[in-house]
Amino acid sequence: MNELVSIVIPVFNAQKHIENTINSVLKQTYSNWELIIIDDCSTDNSFSIVRNKYNDSDKIRIIKLDNNSGGPAKPRNIGIRNSNGEFIAFLDQDDIWDTNKLSQILNYLTCDNKIDVVCHDERLRIMGKSTNVILHHGPYDKNFYKEMLISGNRLSTSATCVRTSFLINNNIYFNESSDYVIVEDYDLWLRLASQGAVFKFINQPLGEYAIQNKSISLNIKRARYNLEILLKNHVNYTQTFFDNKNRLWGIVSFRLLISDIRSKYKNKFLFLEVFMYSRLIIRRPIGAIFYIRSFFKRRLRSHFLDFKTWKAR
Repeated sequence: MNELVSIVIPVFNAQKHIENTINSVLKQTYSNWELIIIDDCSTDNSFSIVRNKYNDSDKIRIIKLDNNSGGPAKPRNIGIRNSNGEFIAFLDQDDIWDTNKLSQILNYLTCDNKIDVVCHDERLRIMGKSTNVILHHGPYDKNFYKEMLISGNRLSTSATCVRTSFLINNNIYFNESSDYVIVEDYDLWLRLASQGAVFKFINQPLGEYAIQNKSISLNIKRARYNLEILLKNHVNYTQTFFDNKNRLWGIVSFRLLISDIRSKYKNKFLFLEVFMYSRLIIRRPIGAIFYIRSFFKRRLRSHFLDFKTWKAR
């Protein structure tokens, strides 16, 4: 097991976190990797920190963009196009890997060449502080594209490694449109699944997923708007498993409407929130069936994995 892994980190104004992120790569027990850092025209000291501390390493390449691209899609694509590895592992600028992350995922990718994508669980870190919360990704199901389109994203960027040949052979890159900012990763996973990629999920946390103080509130409206665009495009132009696109949209969009009700009424008007849920279920019973099935399936799986983790301690 000595395959080269290309690691891609897009950077924009990450001076507070980028050293910890890069150092978690340097500490990997698996040593055959290259790191491609793409600075998206940062306005803080991110580029200076990276250049001054890591430019002398022959395993690290640093690329600086002349203009900000508005999101991580373009920097990641530049990283993909400049990679030499048999596998590409993505890492966001404020996330951290465990030291054995690469060795663990390569155990699967190198032993089974039918696996195209590997994703592991993560621990949640909020505003720089680790928590006991485990983010369980997956599971992989039959008809994975259909399941993920209807039920939602099942992967995390910093936990995911992809076989390079599958990306290149199928011409799959992150969508750089401004309409896909924040959801460009979900779109990539969907397109991988639509082309028949085989996914493997590791039920073990091998890194930390960070939520900073500005991560949620400032982006929630844009994420909701762009998610709807993404889903409509897949329903109308990509998927082929459902002929009646209007009916499929009624199923897929159900979780968007649930999210709208939750964000509008949660912790404010409980009776009105319950009423709106009930009305939505009556109006869209098929969408409700798919949503409830997916909700309980993922919730039970999460509780089961949490119990296994607790028991193993």
